[in-house]
Amino acid sequence: PKASSGTVNPGCYKGLTINGPGVVVRAGLYIIQNGDLNLSNVTASGVTFYIDGANKGTFGGINGSTLTAPITGISGTCTSTGGCNGMLIWDTETNAGKPQQGIDFGPGSSTLTGILYFPFAPLKFHGNNTTTLNADIVAQAYVFDGTVTLNDYVLSPGQSPLLMTPTLLE
Repeated sequence: PKASSGTVNPGCYKGLTINGPGVVVRAGLYIIQNGDLNLSNVTASGVTFYIDGANKGTFGGINGSTLTAPITGISGTCTSTGGCNGMLIWDTETNAGKPQQGIDFGPGSSTLTGILYFPFAPLKFHGNNTTTLNADIVAQAYVFDGTVTLNDYVLSPGQSPLLMTPTLLE
């Protein structure tokens, strides 16, 4: 579906495109299969986007959006209405041995708060209008282009960074 107004609820989608500040994106787990995830000018809190590569889900892009991962629940747990604690965008591991061509975040003006998990993809963050990442990033490689601010991800103010020591997330 494509949404430019109304409400989008957590669930399993065959691709998902949300464009515009007039869309309410409810907290929870969004599973993307058989298509791209594209978010433009979206503000959402308590969301996890799971890109199911085994079922042809792909990451399209994020631009001009403010997204925050869920900060409730037990670490490592996922629920449909609560998302996955700490995880903002999770690309599956089905591309092991077949590196993706690369994933672009940009051209900027986004604020992403949470864990970005892309173990087999090189990431490029464009900061033409300032991108802020309050994030821990697990990726094959990453490039920062333009004005990008990178802060450690913490579940709540005053805590230590979440991935301060090596951690396996699966």
